[in-house]
Amino acid sequence: MDVAIGGIAGFGKKHHLVPVEVLIEEEPGSITLTVDRQTVQGAPTLDAPHEVPVEGLQRAAREHCGLAAVPYEP
Repeated sequence: MDVAIGGIAGFGKKHHLVPVEVLIEEEPGSITLTVDRQTVQGAPTLDAPHEVPVEGLQRAAREHCGLAAVPYEP
């Protein structure tokens, strides 16, 4: 999930990659992150936020948020 932080009128904005597992839907159309702002700001940045991130970047984001590098698949 791309989380954009900062910037004015779109300039200086940084895009950070966080795994979808750190999102919860509290009510329809409203999501909340289960990690704090500092964790998001320290998450890997996306150079091309409209492209699928490479596997290594996805692993780094998961590990940064305290999750296993690879999601568990039963």
